[in-house]
Amino acid sequence: MARRVNTKFLVIFSVIVLGGVAAGFVAQGPLKNWIHSGRSKQQIADGDKLVDQATHNTNALERKSLLDEAAKNYAMAAGVESKNPELYVKLGDVYSRLAPFDLGYINQSYAMWDKALEADPRYVPALRRLMDSYYKQASDRTAIAAIYTRLEQRANTLKAVDPKDIRASAIASIVPIKQWLNGIETQMVFVNASIEELSKLINENNASIEELAKLVNKNPAAPEAAELASRRQIMADMVFHTAMAKARKGLELKKLAQEKDGNILISNRSRPFRMRSSAIRRMPRCITNSSSC
Repeated sequence: MARRVNTKFLVIFSVIVLGGVAAGFVAQGPLKNWIHSGRSKQQIADGDKLVDQATHNTNALERKSLLDEAAKNYAMAAGVESKNPELYVKLGDVYSRLAPFDLGYINQSYAMWDKALEADPRYVPALRRLMDSYYKQASDRTAIAAIYTRLEQRANTLKAVDPKDIRASAIASIVPIKQWLNGIETQMVFVNASIEELSKLINENNASIEELAKLVNKNPAAPEAAELASRRQIMADMVFHTAMAKARKGLELKKLAQEKDGNILISNRSRPFRMRSSAIRRMPRCITNSSSC
């Protein structure tokens, strides 16, 4: 005689097995991700607090210790939030601030900003940090060609993302002139195009400086004061490189016995300086003296 199957038992047993499998899936999948996500957010918040404490700490060793802890928190969070460009920028910023204690952190900061661009190639904060860092390196006459290439790439990308970014537009045009002046082989077609573009930017920036100066004159503590100082600096860089390029071209033309054309270029090199002086005269004294208002 066949044995009767206990259907009630089978149902209960099946529910228990399936429930266990489902619980295991949730624990290893969505639940695990949720737990880790919550932990990474706390680590980022802790890192932010440590950075703020370091900013207001005047003791160098204590400041380094706080930044070290902040970097650890951000790094652990990045293990979970691997596609978070803002997090990589924060970690790169901390490494940059640790560089005075150990120069090895400089390359680590660049690596983190590059990681931010891997997550989002158009992430402006990372693009600006890399552009400004490479621009500083390019100011050294011993800079290699690769530095200028990286600088030009970042500046052109930022210019494409934000066409109104005058600093990015200026640096993109300064690069060919800067590397040419520093003895790195550069096609003259790029140098000539840069001179033309910088001359155009100087005209446009001259007017915008005057408008900003009017606002700051009325209220020296206005937020536009920082923008005015920034534009003043990039204006100086544009004027300098335009004038130096024209002067060198003029001297080279004179060497080639093209005396008249060479003298015209050398004479014209001072025009951007006169335009810049006109704009600076309209700035508040606290801005032109590079002091705080």
